[in-house]
Amino acid sequence: MQQLTLKKFSVILPLLHLCLVTMGLIGVGWLLAAFQVSWVIWLITFSLAIYLATKGTDGIVLSSAWVVSFTSAGAVIKAWPVVWGTEIPDKAAKFWASVFLLFWAGAIALVGLLATAEPPMTIVLSVIGMKKRHSKSMLVALSSIALGSGWVLYAKGYSGI
Repeated sequence: MQQLTLKKFSVILPLLHLCLVTMGLIGVGWLLAAFQVSWVIWLITFSLAIYLATKGTDGIVLSSAWVVSFTSAGAVIKAWPVVWGTEIPDKAAKFWASVFLLFWAGAIALVGLLATAEPPMTIVLSVIGMKKRHSKSMLVALSSIALGSGWVLYAKGYSGI
């Protein structure tokens, strides 16, 4: 039986960090598809994910402003995915508001996770033998694939692709 060395253990937290980022971005892609947002919203969200992946913590303010603007606009128009029932914002306003608050908190947490994902990516890449300079490009690829995967999961589940 192989022993768990310090080097092997030190990669668990970075992997967990990257898994949370990936799952969060898949969730964002799914939610954007479920809310049936326009291509402009997709483009802005995708661009900000790429920007945040490349700039790190320097991109937090702009990305957080987008999250606040987007969730505020959704609250004003009482946005709700059709697949969850259109009567929810009117008949269950407290539930709707609570879910929207959770969306906002989750998105802000995801901004922080993505902004701080370069060091964990560097650690994981070094363990598998890749160079540090690839961490930003791998993070961009991860973000792009995760957002797209969320859209595909929604489309596959609800349109029979």
